This record gives sequence, C-alpha cells and structure tokens, in this order.
Amino acid sequence: MRGFRIKFRSEEIVVTPDFRSSVTIFYNSSNGYELSVAGIKGFGDDALDTFWIKSDMHIGESIEIEIINADLFVSDLCKKIRS
Repeated sequence: MRGFRIKFRSEEIVVTPDFRSSVTIFYNSSNGYELSVAGIKGFGDDALDTFWIKSDMHIGESIEIEIINADLFVSDLCKKIRS
C-alpha cells in the first residue's frame, strides 16, 4: 500500500492511506503562504480530523513529498518523526 512522507523544516511525517489526507499551500493576504497537511480517519460521528502541519511559509523554505511503501509504517496513525 502506498503512502507519503513529507519533510518540512525539522519535521518529517508519514501519512498512510488510513487517512483521507490533503496537502495544501494557499495564500493568506495577512500572512502570505501557508502549508497545511491534514487528514480524516473514519466516517460520521467517529471521524478523527487531524492537522499534522499548519504553518506559515517563508522565502527559501522547501517541502519534500515522497511516495513510499506505507506497509513499513504503523497503519493506524500518522507517524511523526523528529530529526
């Protein structure tokens, strides 16, 4: 099963297909660009809504997104790795 790994600043997270997830970069007129990595697990009243990254972005910063084999990671949670 495929998932993805995101590296931004000193954070690295792995998101598995257990979450319906999104990576969004949008422009906010007061703060400039903002990065959001979020996901939802489950449905209805049992849905778990999670933001793993929600941060303003600055000039020169980069984001790395890699498609990975998610079978190698814990399948029921997003794994947050500290560098």
